[in-house]
Amino acid sequence: IAYCIVNTPENVCGGGDDTALTTITEYFESSEIRLVTLDDLTVPSAGLYYFRVQVRPLGATEVAWGLSSFTASSPGIITPPGGGGGGTGEVIIVPPEEVIERPYSFEVFVEIPVRYQELSSGDDTIIAEMTISSLGTEKSIKGANLEYYIEDSKGNIFSFKEETINIEEGITILREINLPSKLKAKDYWFVVKVEFEGFGAIGKSSFKIIKEKPTAPTCSIGNVSWFRFIVCWYWWVLLVAIILWRLIRRRFIRMGEIKERKTAKEKEKLKNLITLIKEKI
Repeated sequence: IAYCIVNTPENVCGGGDDTALTTITEYFESSEIRLVTLDDLTVPSAGLYYFRVQVRPLGATEVAWGLSSFTASSPGIITPPGGGGGGTGEVIIVPPEEVIERPYSFEVFVEIPVRYQELSSGDDTIIAEMTISSLGTEKSIKGANLEYYIEDSKGNIFSFKEETINIEEGITILREINLPSKLKAKDYWFVVKVEFEGFGAIGKSSFKIIKEKPTAPTCSIGNVSWFRFIVCWYWWVLLVAIILWRLIRRRFIRMGEIKERKTAKEKEKLKNLITLIKEKI
């Protein structure tokens, strides 16, 4: 349902030229009368405006609409048709000029569980609940084509799946899609499309992929990444290298000390020998 305020009776809701606009998805029973308060619809100045309501059932192309004029006594304050204050008033909904009964008509409602509404870039799958209703004169549908896939804001499609289903007035099913490993962090749509004998409907629900939080690399040698291996084991390798260097250095120092002591002893022996020879002479 679209509620809008426009300057001329010919103007329709949407298109960027409305004075004010709000859209709501609601469920109405046939011939239901409901009082709607729209506090967010305001006008910039006093004057004559038109309050317009447009209604389009999910899965349909025809639009029903209603229109009524009202006077705003000052900016931001709406005087609805029939008097009274605030943003309420009565508008008669005009049905489409021609309503054709169709043998096949569908409504598709898609809901993503809370767990899957925000995913990390490392997640593998997403699950959606699909409610598909048969609204045409033929309620029992056998062999309807069901398509579901991931779509981004640019219309790029990922992980397309297709199957055949039977619809007995309405069904609710769960389906899972594998996420591509290189999806960028942004908003996406889980899109569901049902089609039979040239008649179809489409539904979708949004979800978000966020950047995966970096985690510390695990020190595993299986399926080794040499860069990760070096980063992970750097301190251990450095510690072992220092210990080995100290051991080797100590060994060389000890060998040097032993050699010096041996040389000193040999010099002492030689000195004693020379002294002894001099005494004998």
